[in-house]
Amino acid sequence: MAADRRTYQRLTERIVSWQVEARVDGSVRTGHSGIAGQLPAAAINAAADLGRWVPSVTSETATNLYFRPALLGLLCAESGSGSS
Repeated sequence: MAADRRTYQRLTERIVSWQVEARVDGSVRTGHSGIAGQLPAAAINAAADLGRWVPSVTSETATNLYFRPALLGLLCAESGSGSS
């Protein structure tokens, strides 16, 4: 448990560091770097557990099952439905 916490902390620190560098060079708007670092780390953590929630998930279906609703919303149209 402590090793997992350290790994999560290192991941968050790396993402925060990236956010700070991007803020300095102007490619990212100013915001709270701690929250900005925890959001991608939480997404990575949740994606790692996707197989527990949907045992039939494959690398091909993971994008539509996880990232599409995360980025477009839970009520987004299916990618093959013909709606835009």
